[in-house]
Amino acid sequence: MTVEAMIRRFCAYSALRNLRFFDAFVVLFLLHDLKLDYAAVGAFLAYEKLLMGLLEVPLAVVTDRAGRRRSLVLSFVLAAGAMLIFGASGLTGAPLVTVFVAQTIYGVAEALRTGTHKA
Repeated sequence: MTVEAMIRRFCAYSALRNLRFFDAFVVLFLLHDLKLDYAAVGAFLAYEKLLMGLLEVPLAVVTDRAGRRRSLVLSFVLAAGAMLIFGASGLTGAPLVTVFVAQTIYGVAEALRTGTHKA
């Protein structure tokens, strides 16, 4: 693969991934399906961003030791697992706890991903 092709792939990945198309659906899911109010939805989204900010530096050290490829793969696996847990949260007896767990896993996945693909 040529350098130009890799740059095109990276630009496409960055644009599509960073647009975060799924955020609107997560908000609708939390509002409509779980019957949360706007303050609770905002708290869940803020929790993910706070967790991501706190974990970026420690996970960068882990990434430096384990390697970028492994960290990205782990990030994508964790993000996929978090989305599955989000989907199943409406079926559990404690949906708020399940959403909190999913949001935690997703925050860790995002902290692993940010910076890793640009290093």
